[in-house]
Amino acid sequence: MTLDPSTGEVYADAPVSGEADVDAALRAAARASEMWRDATPSDRRLALLIADRLEARAWEFVVAESRNTDEPLGRSARGPRRMPLVPA
Repeated sequence: MTLDPSTGEVYADAPVSGEADVDAALRAAARASEMWRDATPSDRRLALLIADRLEARAWEFVVAESRNTDEPLGRSARGPRRMPLVPA
């Protein structure tokens, strides 16, 4: 369970992962890499459309991470690419 550090309220719940979960995730990633390699352009287009939709909601992830870590939004927005401090 994830608590909002500023209020102590539960706002998310996630399972605790162990070694077997990590191993399974690595195997799944290896399979996904092979699938991407073998994917048709049409299949790749669909995956990239999904990625575009996730990116369009990136601000929601920034807000959730800020809440999770009790960090200012500006600090949570820093990553591989800087997010604007105001949602688009």
